Parts: sequence; C-alpha cells; structure tokens
Amino acid sequence: MDLGDRAKAVEQLGVNRLAHAAIVGVLKDALPATQAGLLVGLRHRPVARLSGTRRRWLAG
Repeated sequence: MDLGDRAKAVEQLGVNRLAHAAIVGVLKDALPATQAGLLVGLRHRPVARLSGTRRRWLAG
C-alpha cells in the first residue's frame, strides 16, 4: 500500500471515491473546521486504520 499517496492508498483499499468524498463531507459537517481539517489531512494513521477496519469488517 502506498501511504505516501492518499488517492492511491484509498484506491488500493478498494474504497469508492464517491463514498470517500461523502465521508469527508460528513466529517466536515460534524466537526469544527480545524478538527476536520486535521483529521482529513493526516496521511498515514487514518489510512492505515482504514485498512485494518476493512479487514475486520470483511472477516466479520
């Protein structure tokens, strides 16, 4: 997984681009702008967590 390139990592995880955009929109609506920006802007940790979450859901 290429964690240096968010778009590529999201694609490698099999996340639908529209779904990803929708989740980012929900975060921006639900959190103060500063917190949403920090969360969305983080590179490695959220994507790595998504990978583990996806595996757990698929194993489920």
